Amino acid sequence: MADIKVLLNNIFPAGICDEICNYNLYCFKCKNLNLKENEIQKELRKGKHLTTSEKQILFFNTEMPTPIFLSNTNRTNVRQMKGEIDVLMDTFKLKQEFKHDKLFLMAIKSFVKREWKTTHHFLENFHDLTYMKCCKEMREWWFPQNEWTFTFRHREFKIKNILEIFLREYTEELFNGHEQYCNLTEIQEHLQKVMNT
Repeated sequence: MADIKVLLNNIFPAGICDEICNYNLYCFKCKNLNLKENEIQKELRKGKHLTTSEKQILFFNTEMPTPIFLSNTNRTNVRQMKGEIDVLMDTFKLKQEFKHDKLFLMAIKSFVKREWKTTHHFLENFHDLTYMKCCKEMREWWFPQNEWTFTFRHREFKIKNILEIFLREYTEELFNGHEQYCNLTEIQEHLQKVMNT
């Protein structure tokens, strides 16, 4: 920054150079993150037991725009959430992937929309593997056990498989455009561990 100021001093008066150099070129989100940096660091230090990939998921889930808005006020706009689920699960890539099993794709959408409270809990907490294991052991109402199934159009689907595809799509969209800042392989491994708890 000092080099730019010296170059600008050769062209403009000093007062204008100071104004140009002090001008914040960051977008609103970046400015916000700079202001909240200490607060974010404190939050991440609280979760000392979290791995790097868990911290990255937590950061992106709380500080960046998410594909599904998660209200922290216990006042979830269900209609908005269901609309965002539709947008997330109606991609060309998914339609191609499930072109021979369209019923499974429809079952995924149906489950995550109908069981929106379970979906909300999963999206809020899937970054913390230790917490997820604890929820499974305590048999939390929202945490599906391995044997649970979801019946859709007279066919049964494992909830574990439904949530695995849904979380995969959610994290891909969450990190979309920011892949260079995180290790996607570790994040995929983390998702596998969550689904295997």
